[in-house]
Amino acid sequence: MINKRLVHWLESNSILPDNFFGFRPGRSTIDAINQLTTDIHRASIDKEHLIAAFLDIESAYPNVHIPTLAKILSQMELPTHFTQYITRMFINPRVYHINDTGISCRNWYLGLPQGISLSPTLFNIYALHLISDIPHCECLSFADDIVRYSAHKELAIAVFRTQRALS
Repeated sequence: MINKRLVHWLESNSILPDNFFGFRPGRSTIDAINQLTTDIHRASIDKEHLIAAFLDIESAYPNVHIPTLAKILSQMELPTHFTQYITRMFINPRVYHINDTGISCRNWYLGLPQGISLSPTLFNIYALHLISDIPHCECLSFADDIVRYSAHKELAIAVFRTQRALS
């Protein structure tokens, strides 16, 4: 329920950029691949070199810094009670494990937990501060997979632009 409301709010207010494809309604890996292959084809037709860097953020969800996420949520002008509720959910939460011998409880200390529907949406929000616009360099994101690329007639310029986007 919370995730559905958050996704609706994000999409209704156009918060996530068009180059974010992961875990969004009406978007898929196929859309991201189509965008990249179209740009590769266009560069080829224009006799340009296209240089791409493919990135995978290791342990993306556990490495989300919850206080930074809370700050991002509050800056997005979500209703205050909604932001506070989400933040409290992930600050010192408890994880319950049910098995044949009973119920055990432990604290969860790392970022966003895997396996809950809210984590991918919150990761997309968190990734907004990781992926900035760089002139003459494109970016496509699908969850924790990112490709940065640039095309130019001169190879050195395409390489420079892509490297600049990575620093």
